[in-house]
Amino acid sequence: MLRTILLLGLVGGVSFVVIKWMNSDRPTGTTLKTPSGTVDPDEQGDTAGQQPSTEGPGEAVLTPLQESLRHREPLLIYDSRVVLVDYPELGAQRTGKVLFLGRKVPPAELKSDAEMKKKAQSITRSFLAIETTQPELTELQVQGFKVPGDTRLWREWRRDKDPIEPGKMNVVRVQEWYYPLKEGIPVKEGELLGMIDPQLTEAELFIKIAKLSAAQAEAVASEKTRDEAKVRSDRGQALLRAGGLGREDADGLRLTYERYVEEAKGKQANVDVAKREIAQTEAVMRQHEIKAPLSGYVRRLNKQSNESIKEQEPIMRLESFDTLQVEALIGEQYRRRLAEKMPVIVEPVRREDPDRTLRGHREPVTAVAVGQDARGNKLVLSAGEDYAVYIWKMRKEENHWVGEQYYHLGSPFIVRSLACTPKESKAHLCLMGAVDGVGTLYDLDQLDKNVKTVLKETHRGAIFATAFSPDGKWCATAGEDKAIFLWDTATGERTDNIANAHKGAVTSLAFTPDGLVSAGRDNRVVFWPLADGKRNGSGRGIDQRSGQVEQLGVVALPRKDGKPGKQVSVLFDQGSSLRVIDPSNWSTRDVLQNPVGGGTFTNFALFSNDGRMILTAGASENRLQLFSNPVEHPKGRSVELREYIGNETPSTCAAFDPDGQFAVTGTKGSYVLVWALPTEEELKAPEVEGVIRHVGQALDTSSRQVRVLVDVPRRNDFLLPGDRATLVIYPK
Repeated sequence: MLRTILLLGLVGGVSFVVIKWMNSDRPTGTTLKTPSGTVDPDEQGDTAGQQPSTEGPGEAVLTPLQESLRHREPLLIYDSRVVLVDYPELGAQRTGKVLFLGRKVPPAELKSDAEMKKKAQSITRSFLAIETTQPELTELQVQGFKVPGDTRLWREWRRDKDPIEPGKMNVVRVQEWYYPLKEGIPVKEGELLGMIDPQLTEAELFIKIAKLSAAQAEAVASEKTRDEAKVRSDRGQALLRAGGLGREDADGLRLTYERYVEEAKGKQANVDVAKREIAQTEAVMRQHEIKAPLSGYVRRLNKQSNESIKEQEPIMRLESFDTLQVEALIGEQYRRRLAEKMPVIVEPVRREDPDRTLRGHREPVTAVAVGQDARGNKLVLSAGEDYAVYIWKMRKEENHWVGEQYYHLGSPFIVRSLACTPKESKAHLCLMGAVDGVGTLYDLDQLDKNVKTVLKETHRGAIFATAFSPDGKWCATAGEDKAIFLWDTATGERTDNIANAHKGAVTSLAFTPDGLVSAGRDNRVVFWPLADGKRNGSGRGIDQRSGQVEQLGVVALPRKDGKPGKQVSVLFDQGSSLRVIDPSNWSTRDVLQNPVGGGTFTNFALFSNDGRMILTAGASENRLQLFSNPVEHPKGRSVELREYIGNETPSTCAAFDPDGQFAVTGTKGSYVLVWALPTEEELKAPEVEGVIRHVGQALDTSSRQVRVLVDVPRRNDFLLPGDRATLVIYPK
């Protein structure tokens, strides 16, 4: 019995070790796991749509992000709100009548008094002035003034910089013109925007200056009397030593001198008091001025010119856009990892309207493509349910794209798919796939001769997808019959037929350097290895797509690991996220998550030719979104570069300009829209940075989240109060 128990224990221990060892070899992280099995639809028939496996058919498994990996990544807070910093209303510092509210007319706009009266108000402004010279005015770069009946030159006295000198102070009055102040106009910090009538204070300032002159005169006379008493006291002391004067008389002279010394000090103190009174009165004079405490805009006027106002009564309200705040809510689990003064990256929503609208179709647009001819003309092709295929020649005028109808290709059937040869191709062709299952090649260099090649076989149903190989020698068509046809573009002969490529209609095709990627309504993506326009092995597929995106982007870029060949990436839609998949092993390279409010991706998700951008449809209100490719982004994350607005109806199809200068989309409203893409300078521009100002210490009772405030300078026109932004925080 004991031997049996020991034997069972030993077997159990070995089994436990083996199981742990097997589990340790399993891949982890953000990967779509799929075995390396293959599927040949010609050999296995209906099994073509199943998940390949080394152990037989099975389903793909999504492995979620490890929690430990999340802590190494930035905290992304979507749908954060941009708000204005709350500034108090600008109130009156004195009681009186509002003399004027306005902005000073610039010198360049000054005209004759008769003309200025029509649009501006003449104001006599008074201020404390100090005597100056022309060299000093030049050095300080300030304006000089003259007073009638006085040949001296005066300039405005500067508090904390200029002394108050007896005999050199004056009150100067100048006539100035001011435009009436209106709501919405910009103002600068320190700019004079109005004045409360300062007549009483001005008169008091004149009196204080006169008192200073009188006090200075008394001080000078007292000093002279003191100096004379000093001479007499010294003379009396000399006579005392010589015996010519008695001690009592000598002491009397000394006491007289000491009295005049103290009297001179008192007179000088009176001068100092008079100076301080002038400074005090000048400060009161400035309180009559209404100056902007910050740069911004006039949001609201509470008073108008010539109205009475009481002290502390509001005059106007200003708004400043120099510094904004972003308000966000975060989960309570992140609160301890955030701190005040922590740096934050703020990603604003950058909205743009179409750069150009191409009008020609009378029914919904079904397909678009972008190509070029031998003369270097950029050509946009569009097809619609009106049986028309238009070719638009694009050119740029004053930084905007202009398109004119170049050719009109009629079609007996509705064209559902268009493709143009890549830039690397020697030939300049376009491929049209129609609902009758016929594909047609057109030579873009000989449109005037209507040179075309009708592909010699037809699909059993509409063609939904077309594509060219990188060198333009081969093309592919697919559609409703679930089959993929491969063609020789030179002859129009079919080189291969992949029957039952999917369990549903095929909606997307894209060539890679060594194969073809297809996607269908069976929510499956398949990679087909090719050689010389034919299959070079069985297809490898993966399922579990959400299926709302029918056009899926594929891009092949130089490898970053230094190995030969190119790295292929495929977009894989899953509701509100897009996975960037490596078709060689179906692993997830990265994930693009739609910001809150963006919704589920639909219709299309395409790479730009350089792989740096991804254009998507599916946002609310028919908006389009342009993201950076998280795999190619310098910091390994996706950024919403643009939100394209202007579609009155949903977008149906899209294509990128091969040179990355624009994108085009077709709409159900019969329009072809041209969208400008971010420039190279913009893509490399520094990020907008902010700093955490406050991390809430209490939870919102309904959402169980914590409020966070971020201060951020407004460095671009896209960061607008009331809008949303994404916060990127690297927690401690």
